[in-house]
Amino acid sequence: GVRLAPEVQLRLASTSLVLHERGVLVGTNDGNLLLLDPKNGQSVWRQSVTGDAGLRFPAISAPVLALSDGIIVSNAESVTQRINWDARSTEWSYGTGSVVQPKYDEGTVYVAGSDGALHKLDVRTGQLRWKKALPTTSPLVALTLLKKQDIALVASANGSVFAVRMTNGELDSVSEASTLGLYRDWE
Repeated sequence: GVRLAPEVQLRLASTSLVLHERGVLVGTNDGNLLLLDPKNGQSVWRQSVTGDAGLRFPAISAPVLALSDGIIVSNAESVTQRINWDARSTEWSYGTGSVVQPKYDEGTVYVAGSDGALHKLDVRTGQLRWKKALPTTSPLVALTLLKKQDIALVASANGSVFAVRMTNGELDSVSEASTLGLYRDWE
C-alpha cells in the first residue's frame, strides 16, 4: 500500500476524500485541503481553508465539490471557498461553513450551512443569490438536488427533511422525523 502524504502530519477527516482525475483531494482536521498524487501518496499542493480567526472547528469534514475548473470546499464552521485548480488560489470566499458536500447545478452552488440555512451562490463569483433559514436548531447533515422537480432536499440531524425550491428559496414542505417513521418512542 501507499501511505498518503508521508511528509505531512496528516489528520484527515475520513469523509472528505475525493478521487479526481488530477489526484486525490483530502480535507484535514486542521483546515487544509491537500491534493495528493495517487501513485505515491505525495502531496502535490496544499491550500489552507480559513475563515474567522479563533475557529473551534476548522476541519474540512465534507467531501469537496471538484469541478473542471475549480474546487468548492467548506470548513466545518465559518467559510466556503472556490479554489482555482491551476493558480492554486482562492477565487472567492463566502462566510458560512458546512459539514455537507456542496452541490452544483447550472452555474450555482448550494451550501447547507453550519448556520442552519440553505445558501444558493453564483459558482463564478460566490455572490449570494438567496438564503433560506430552515426551521430547525439541529445541524444540517445532508443535501441533494431533485433538479426536475426544482427541489433541494436538506436533512437535519434530528431527522427532519426540508424541501426548498431551487429557483427562489421558498420552503415547499417539511417532513418531521416522526412522520417519516425514523424515530420511535421505545418507552
